[in-house]
Formats: sequence, structure tokens, C-alpha cells
Amino acid sequence: GEPLALPMQKRADGPSFAQLVEDIGPEVRARSVLDGLIAAGLVEAQADGHFSLSAAAYLPEANSTESIGFLAANVGDHLAAAIHNISAPADARFFERAFFDDDVSAETVRTLQETVRTEGMDLLRGLV
Repeated sequence: GEPLALPMQKRADGPSFAQLVEDIGPEVRARSVLDGLIAAGLVEAQADGHFSLSAAAYLPEANSTESIGFLAANVGDHLAAAIHNISAPADARFFERAFFDDDVSAETVRTLQETVRTEGMDLLRGLV
């Protein structure tokens, strides 16, 4: 489903942003987390005092320390998956696809990239 718009403060009648942050890490202040998310353009305040996501996914700036950190944290998993796929039997390989064609226009490539980006995000949302 869609993410809920949350009030900041804990309430007895439902979830709140403060409770969400506390559940993740009680040593962190909810207001600091919220301010950071607002500054990054990921969360916005609603007129009724609730806060809602304004982006479907977080993508750090290209070549930033954070994006390089994500690469460092995940490159081992990507390499392990690639090694697995060249050594495992066909029915045990991880899902991986590539597209090869010598006559594909730049416009077709852009269309394919946008389709994969959109439908890939839809697939991930459907899994949650």
C-alpha cells in the first residue's frame, strides 16, 4: 500500500513519526531525523500537521560520499551474485538479464531505461 502520513508526536490512536524513529533506534531524536528528511526533500509537512513522503525512493547525489558508501557496502554482494551465476546450475542462478542489439536507437534505449526504472519500482512496491 501507500505510506501513511504521520503526526510527529506519539498518540494512542495510531502510529506516529516519533514512534517510528524510536522503534528503529531509541537513541536518535525524531525531530533531528525529520529535519534531515525534510532538508533532503524526502518528507514534507501537510497542512494538518502530519508528515508524508515526497519521494518513492532515496537516491543520494552522484559521486557523493554517501553514494560511494552504498557502492562499498553492496559491491561484495553484487560480485558474489555474479560469481554464483557463472558457477551454479541454470535452475539455481539469480535473476539477471541483459539486452544486446546492434541496431537499437538512442531513443529506444531511453525508453527501455525508463520502462525498467518505472516497472522495477512498481515491482518492489508490490513485494512490500
